Amino acid sequence: MDKIWKDSFETDRFEIVCGDSLQKLKNIPSSSVSSICCDPPYGLGKQPDPIEVMKDWVEKGYHEITGKGFMGKEWDAFVPQPNLWKECLRVLKPGGHLLSFAGTCTQDWMAMSLRFAGFEIRDTVAWVYAQGFPKSMDVSKALDKAAGKERTEGARVWSGGERVGGIIKDDENEKTKQRIIYDVPATEEAKKWQGWGTGLKPALEPIILARKPFEGTVAQNVLEHGTGAINIEGCRVVTEDKLGGGHSSAGQQMNGGWKRPWMNNPESVAANVERSRQSVARSEKLGRWPANLIHDGSEEVLELFPDAKSGKSNGNAEIGKEGKNIPLRRGKLIPRNDSGSSARFFYCAKASVRERNEDLPKEGQKNIHPTVKPLTLMRYLCRLVTPENGTVLDPFMGSGTTGKAALLEGFDFIGIEKEDEYFQIAKARIENQTKGQE
Repeated sequence: MDKIWKDSFETDRFEIVCGDSLQKLKNIPSSSVSSICCDPPYGLGKQPDPIEVMKDWVEKGYHEITGKGFMGKEWDAFVPQPNLWKECLRVLKPGGHLLSFAGTCTQDWMAMSLRFAGFEIRDTVAWVYAQGFPKSMDVSKALDKAAGKERTEGARVWSGGERVGGIIKDDENEKTKQRIIYDVPATEEAKKWQGWGTGLKPALEPIILARKPFEGTVAQNVLEHGTGAINIEGCRVVTEDKLGGGHSSAGQQMNGGWKRPWMNNPESVAANVERSRQSVARSEKLGRWPANLIHDGSEEVLELFPDAKSGKSNGNAEIGKEGKNIPLRRGKLIPRNDSGSSARFFYCAKASVRERNEDLPKEGQKNIHPTVKPLTLMRYLCRLVTPENGTVLDPFMGSGTTGKAALLEGFDFIGIEKEDEYFQIAKARIENQTKGQE
């Protein structure tokens, strides 16, 4: 691919650079990128006044932000603003799609920022998982602390005891290690609010699906630019179920359940029935239509589905030792072994420790990026919105998972990362992936 930046690291398949995304994007030619798949900052800092933000976004596309967000990082103080997304819109081909992860409490900011930049919001994909850790303040403890009172030591109990109203009862039959529970409120106010918190357990991440407006009709745009559609066939979820649907419709039509003019012609009815049967057979062979829900296959999540039986296998990746996802080649799917409604959705667990660190050159080196996305998921997302031989852009490259995913799917890749420590990790992972394909 053509060189974009003087200070970049590149091959004929990818080009990555360390720097500010807003500035680096300006060097990319207009309408040159096929798709954008990214995991930008969620903006988990102190939320600004929405009226002031909207005024600034209308007038200048940017609102001045100070402070820090997730893990005390300044880059996470707020979501990317319209002036940056406008550059993404410019470099994207007409009809090109953007997939952006977002935080559950700031996805409205993310979507609105994209809208202000000129993107059309098409859908939101929910990635549901069971590994989230609750980040909640214990209100009862906070009240005691504010009152300057120390909470008294609770009962010394067996670790297998029964929890009742915030206190764990002794269980004489459970011969396991004892522990002390500091859970006895010191004030009347704290007693009243025992068991109350400030947050739910995180169990999903939204992924916003947006699109650059067309030039002309869908057909004209696809023919002119090769963008504007999503890859349904390449992202179907394999199933062994009998889907029905078309057969039921055909039966109703033959039995006169629907009154339409063509139904008076037996040949037309027979032809329609045959088309329905062929359509169902084709769908059963190819797999289910991709949905706007992805799950991690854990037992906790599968319990949410009424007929789910097992989460030990999945439709798009095998699970190997240490929970590692083994990604498959483009368009090749493995049938699930479980059954029920959970099998209708694409499966992808969170990135394992092995997956995070497997491409780093130094023994014992670790991928320190705090929000590494699973390779299987990023492969699926790249495949969903990128045409054959297309180029994927990630202006928030992080540790480079999107780059690895794009290369594995046969696409070219452009990546930008502001933080040098993350860029060096991404460089090693992507370079190693390129070597693996030679």
